[in-house]
This record gives sequence, structure tokens and C-alpha cells, in this order.
Amino acid sequence: MQPSTTFSSPATRRTFLQTLACAGLAWGVRADAAPVVGAEELARVLDRPVLDVSFVKRPVKIASVELLRAGRVYLVRTRSTDGVEAVTVPNPARMALMYPLFLKQIVPVFIGKGVQGQYGFAGNLCDLVAEM
Repeated sequence: MQPSTTFSSPATRRTFLQTLACAGLAWGVRADAAPVVGAEELARVLDRPVLDVSFVKRPVKIASVELLRAGRVYLVRTRSTDGVEAVTVPNPARMALMYPLFLKQIVPVFIGKGVQGQYGFAGNLCDLVAEM
């Protein structure tokens, strides 16, 4: 005896078009609900720091940077000479392509260097790359 299976009726062209129309209406309502932002507000947001590092009183010296992988997921584990550890999750598609550059050109720049200063991380990155 075969188990009974129930299937819903196949989608018709009419139900497809109704669904498509509802999705279009929902998209239009969503797009209209987005707030309009002025140039002054954008400038104010751009001037704010992205990461608050005011609590860091001295440069953090990088002891090691490791690239870990589990399937398609990459993790970057960074340790300081003080024993502080940070784990970040990079974009997996980009890291799959760029890991040789990351391991051979970027990581060596940071090992043994202190990363903190008046320009934050981006400023330190530019300074360190300029030293290469």
C-alpha cells in the first residue's frame, strides 16, 4: 500500500499574476516609506567615527593573525602581545579569492606593529603600507 500524498492544485497563470501584482504593490509601499535624507544629515553622519577607540590608551601590538576556514566560512583571529584576542568574519566570497594576498602581503605588515593613533585603524593601515 502506498502512502497517500496530498498536493495543492498547481499554480495557474491567474494566481501567478495576482501574486506578482501584490509583490509589486508591497515593493512600492516599501520604497515610498523610505525617509528622505538631506545633504547636511549625510555630512554629519560621515563625520562621526565608525569605531570608538577612545578607551584604548596605548597602541595595541599585534602578535599574530590567523586565517581559519571551515567550509566556505572564513574567520580571522588576531592576537595582541597582551593576550587580547579578536575574531572577525570577512566576506567569504572575497576571502576565497583574496586569501593569498591577505596572507602574504597584508598580515606581515601588521605583525609586531602597534595599531592605534590619531587616524584610527585606516590611518594606521595607510602608514604601515607606506613603510613597506
